[in-house]
Amino acid sequence: MSRHLIITILLILFSPLVKSQTFYGLKTGVNFTTIFYENPAQEKLVKDSRKIKTDFQAGILYRYSLNKVMFVQPELLYSRKGLKNKQPQHGEGKTYMNFVEIPVLAGMKIFHNRYRAWELGFGPYAAFWTDGKYYYLSYKTFQETTTKVDFTDKTNKYNRWDTGIFAQMAYELTSKNSWEFALRYQHGMLSSSEEYVDPVRHRLVSLSIAYLFKNKKNTDETTRKRKNTRPYTSTCRPLQHNAYARTRGRSDKSRNATTWR
Repeated sequence: MSRHLIITILLILFSPLVKSQTFYGLKTGVNFTTIFYENPAQEKLVKDSRKIKTDFQAGILYRYSLNKVMFVQPELLYSRKGLKNKQPQHGEGKTYMNFVEIPVLAGMKIFHNRYRAWELGFGPYAAFWTDGKYYYLSYKTFQETTTKVDFTDKTNKYNRWDTGIFAQMAYELTSKNSWEFALRYQHGMLSSSEEYVDPVRHRLVSLSIAYLFKNKKNTDETTRKRKNTRPYTSTCRPLQHNAYARTRGRSDKSRNATTWR
């Protein structure tokens, strides 16, 4: 399975560079996040109280078109993740986990024309947990408590690095620049804490919108090629002129011969 995946990635990366174009873009969106416990007993305890936490992401991207269909798109995002717990008899809590994230998307346009395209893609990502906090509201005392995450605390054994894979489906509107509307699912591979024997992994679904600027060098190069291309009619004019000169020369000789006689 891994060998087939590597071969597919190599074919995408080394496909012929036909009409390659580059884009820069801005991106923002909504995150729907939670944390999944691999331990069945622990997962059963939090399953009923766990809720989806809604937050946001924002960042920049760069797209390089390998050909008319395939492209590679690295991104740099600030993404807020975490989870939400709610126990009706006790209270509710939220865990805020803020990451700097670098996803690399390998995408393919499946239905496309000059103005719009449907896209599918997948890829890996790497993320670093920058900061976070815990929030808790007690239903008995109505007291709110906020605690900042302390990464120097060795008892919790936080893992600040995370890697994983993701898949995406997007719809793009294309003109001089482009708008992209994307649905993405992200599956974390590393545990966010080593306190538990079994991994505690991130799960995320995001809805995002991106605005892509076409690189100015693409337009300048296309314009320069058009200026350097000579039209077909210009190459024919010297031939037409030479033929006319030869015909005119024969007519002058005939006229001179008649006059001599």
